[in-house]
Amino acid sequence: MTVNALREALRHALAFLADAQKADGGFRLAFSSSQSLQRASDVASPFAAAIVLLALDGVAGVSPQLRARAIAHLISKREKNGLIRFCDFPIEPDYDDICLIHSLLQDANVALDYRRIARRVASARGDDDLFPTWVGSGSPRDVDPIVNVNIVRFLDRNGIDCTTTVARLRTIVAQKWNAREGTRYYTPPASLPWMISTLPTRLRAQLADGDHSALCAKLATTPPLSPLDRAMRVICLNRLGGAERPPIALLAPLLDAQQRDGGWPADAFFCGDRFWGSRELTTAVAVSALSSCDGE
Repeated sequence: MTVNALREALRHALAFLADAQKADGGFRLAFSSSQSLQRASDVASPFAAAIVLLALDGVAGVSPQLRARAIAHLISKREKNGLIRFCDFPIEPDYDDICLIHSLLQDANVALDYRRIARRVASARGDDDLFPTWVGSGSPRDVDPIVNVNIVRFLDRNGIDCTTTVARLRTIVAQKWNAREGTRYYTPPASLPWMISTLPTRLRAQLADGDHSALCAKLATTPPLSPLDRAMRVICLNRLGGAERPPIALLAPLLDAQQRDGGWPADAFFCGDRFWGSRELTTAVAVSALSSCDGE
């Protein structure tokens, strides 16, 4: 694999994403009862655009128009009270959407009262120092560590102390995450360390006491379950692995899975009562993975 081949794959993939962006600035999300997303149906979801923007952060060559249109899409899905819902189905608002999307809007310098929103989110912290997924006292208290990572991302940015929540997440990463299973709402086994890898460097270090070697060893020694899971592992080993880099045996099959139009196959990204994902989400994470290897 040459640097030129990697960069050509990146160029082709970015063109795919630009062509795939919807007229309203969003990206496709589909759901199915099958983890392979067979016989999937489309649904409008701001979280699809949020994940694409998160994955493409720092990637060279991304069209400014793509970013601007995606940000406008996120603004349009935000309710006046600051609540955001995963999709246009009748569904309760959730802290994952609220915190990740407001983090992206804040990064884009959209003028909102982020500290007020952050204080409202902070009031939902439980006695176990973790946050629920869903907003409202009548909602089930499902706790997902990835949702908590995104909550910490937003609260820390807005001056709210997250020391106890970070400590609980550090224990979960060290003792419960095994690189073979996803979380309550995220399907790929590598999705938890991947989301951690998107945090600012200081927060990443806090979530592992400054040492990600055990986490990276798990990522490197357990087989990826899909191209999406493989892409997440490549990113984590590049961002968290220090001197250790992804072996060619991990990276080459990711390149091989790219399709003729520049995109990657759809994989289940989220799960609940059904599975959710799209080619666009897989492709955005694959672009991030290849970009993290550019020049290596």
